[in-house]
Amino acid sequence: MTVEDPDSGSGGRTTCNLTDGSDYFRLSPVLLFAGGVGSTSAVYLLSTARPLDREEARERPVTVVCHDGGRPPLSSSATLPVVILDENDNAPRFAHPSYSVNVRENGTVPHLPILRLTAVDADEGRNAEVRFSLADTPAAKYATIDPDTGMIRARSVLDREVATRVELVVVASDRGHPVVRTSSAVVSVSVVDINDETPTFTRSNYSFGTYENQPPGT
Repeated sequence: MTVEDPDSGSGGRTTCNLTDGSDYFRLSPVLLFAGGVGSTSAVYLLSTARPLDREEARERPVTVVCHDGGRPPLSSSATLPVVILDENDNAPRFAHPSYSVNVRENGTVPHLPILRLTAVDADEGRNAEVRFSLADTPAAKYATIDPDTGMIRARSVLDREVATRVELVVVASDRGHPVVRTSSAVVSVSVVDINDETPTFTRSNYSFGTYENQPPGT
């Protein structure tokens, strides 16, 4: 930033410092040069004094006060709003690292809703847009997930006689560029039995004989 004082001599020489925002910024003189008609101009560089986190504050105001060397000294000030731009430094977060749900086996109901998951991302814009997918595990064949809503559904029928428990790994990904950040959660689906099996004989037919006039219990 450039500061100019049209006075000459010590009355035109300015000194600037920060009165607000000094915890986050520093002000350094870069260049001092003579202006027109005896005036003096100074160039200062405003830089960060520590890393800034947009998730803590979207904006950090900084106040610069400049005073000259005249007698009495005169001063002026300016408050600059420093807007902190987002960087994709946060991964989506699930409410819990794991979930458990009981689902009745659905011998006649494919695409049965199982559970809806949500995840939040502290970034903003595309960096905070979350999409869902299932990790490529053996259990993934049993379910699908809506990439936008996070709704998990049975891919086909769930039969407890085939699988009593299915463990799915759900992945939440943001749409950051060039870095995409992800997190995951485990969904344990227990298939609850329903009475869908009739009794069966171990053999299709039986043949046996006994003598007549045998006492009971023979």
